[in-house]
Amino acid sequence: MDQGITTLLTLEGWQVIGVEETARGWAVTVDAPRPARCPRCGAIRLHRHGTLPARAVPHLWIGVHPLMLTWVPRRWRCAACRQTVCPQPAGLRPWQRWTPAAQEAALILLRAASFRSVARRLGVTDSRLRRLGDRVVPTADSTWWDHPGDLVLSLDEHSFRGQDLLITVALHAPDRRLLAILPDDRLASLEAWLAALPEAVRTRIRAVTVDLKRAYARVVRRWCPHGQVLADPFHLIQDAHRRLDDIRRLEQAEARTTIPRWPLVKGYEHLTSSQQAQLAEIQRRWPALGQRSHLKED
Repeated sequence: MDQGITTLLTLEGWQVIGVEETARGWAVTVDAPRPARCPRCGAIRLHRHGTLPARAVPHLWIGVHPLMLTWVPRRWRCAACRQTVCPQPAGLRPWQRWTPAAQEAALILLRAASFRSVARRLGVTDSRLRRLGDRVVPTADSTWWDHPGDLVLSLDEHSFRGQDLLITVALHAPDRRLLAILPDDRLASLEAWLAALPEAVRTRIRAVTVDLKRAYARVVRRWCPHGQVLADPFHLIQDAHRRLDDIRRLEQAEARTTIPRWPLVKGYEHLTSSQQAQLAEIQRRWPALGQRSHLKED
């Protein structure tokens, strides 16, 4: 099969022998290559030493459906040192259930959504995502501040199992990556993480986006006095929607009629023709509600 597919799927050296659509998504079947040399002694004489049960792991996601990577692991034995070799595709380790590409895709989604919503989208449990974060996200990684120039961080709260809260720390500039998943949402945990940063790094932090919790802003100002504290636009829009809906409920109760919600909280550019007509009617009958809807869009 075209080797361009192997490059696209980061499977260099492996042969793609089939692509099949399944009920859950797509399955790509690959064949393991023969190792060129023994990783222990460097010898080139390796002999077949049987196979292991077939494996299937998520490699990428196409929308909400996983692209499964399937193969039959082949074992090879070195004739010189008797070392057994079993090649794994796409940087996979023997105990891993997701490829590194699948893990990276899940972590990217966690930057902007909760554990529960990402788990529902990917068809996995939120506890698996939490374990993934604990394993993959480094607790003491100094490589992210090696880039010269200013740094921009982002703090966000995530719910876990609907009740436990934790904080994720992400780098927004000069590149984007998830830096840490703190064990809880306590201010002490956030302070400990910021305090562990070298002072030279804290002085390079020019901006930190946070949600609307003032306590986080106070902690950031204390440890990063040179950086601006900015409200996360997502939380600003969320707060505007909540306040607008509160006013809608009051007007609805006073008028004893139903005032549709979607024309008010949905972006004007995404309104259907019927919702645009409903919004025009709301602006005519309840001018104060219409004005606040305009403020939200501005």
